[in-house]
Amino acid sequence: MKKKGDIWVSAVLYLALGVIVLIIILNAGVPLIKNMTQRNIVSQTKDMMFTLDKNIRTIINEGPNSRRVLNPFTIDEGNLYVNETDITWEMETSDKMMEPNILINEGVLKIILKSTKQVDKYLIDLNLNYKDITKLELVSSSTGPFSGKYNLIVTHSGRYDNNIPIVTFNIM
Repeated sequence: MKKKGDIWVSAVLYLALGVIVLIIILNAGVPLIKNMTQRNIVSQTKDMMFTLDKNIRTIINEGPNSRRVLNPFTIDEGNLYVNETDITWEMETSDKMMEPNILINEGVLKIILKSTKQVDKYLIDLNLNYKDITKLELVSSSTGPFSGKYNLIVTHSGRYDNNIPIVTFNIM
């Protein structure tokens, strides 16, 4: 009789040990998966920003009424801001992808990870600056920030401001 009780105690102990091991693995694995997801989003957004920059520069070189349609133009996470001189995407992250508050240039893209007042929270910022190249004009029902799936039409308007072409962004 005593041995039957020992078997059940062993089974309960093994089950409890298995549950504890699973909890430890999940506690360690979930933050790693979240950080990998955030890095993947940043990588995809960098690709999108490079594509956008390539299209803007092509339009400027082709001249008036040149147009490119980016469909779908997707911003999975974070926010996209468009103003007269630059395009900026930012996202809050808990992953310290790089040293905070140091500007990194990847070609035309400027990347910075800003510290925030919260511990282990950062703001990653990707920026395309067109100050001396073109003036950007936003044509949209919203002034931003933009997040989600859009149709984007980028057009050389044929207008100039101090010999700098004006490129319109029609976000639908």
